[in-house]
Amino acid sequence: MTSYDVIARFYDDIMGDQKGSAQNIRKLIRKNNPKASSLLELGCGTGSYLSYLSKFYKVCGIDSSLNMLAIARNKLPNTPLYNNDMSSFQFTESFDAIICLTDTINHLTKLN
Repeated sequence: MTSYDVIARFYDDIMGDQKGSAQNIRKLIRKNNPKASSLLELGCGTGSYLSYLSKFYKVCGIDSSLNMLAIARNKLPNTPLYNNDMSSFQFTESFDAIICLTDTINHLTKLN
């Protein structure tokens, strides 16, 4: 069990509302890739960012914590969410935008 599995049920309370940050992410995507229609979030956690961004993009997420993904699935029942390591998982589809937010990148201990 990972530490994120342990704190999953408290995670949204700890992190707070992510709508403002998600709006900023959308602004950046619109500025840099205005035709973007699909988005992947690496380390999507409880799906707080994806929940907002799914109104504008076809979204997909990946996370290594089953408990975090269980919460995300409640928020995003029709969204593809994968339980896997973001450094080695391979997708058969491509995405117009890929995001990796908060401290997620810090969990990469090596590059494959």
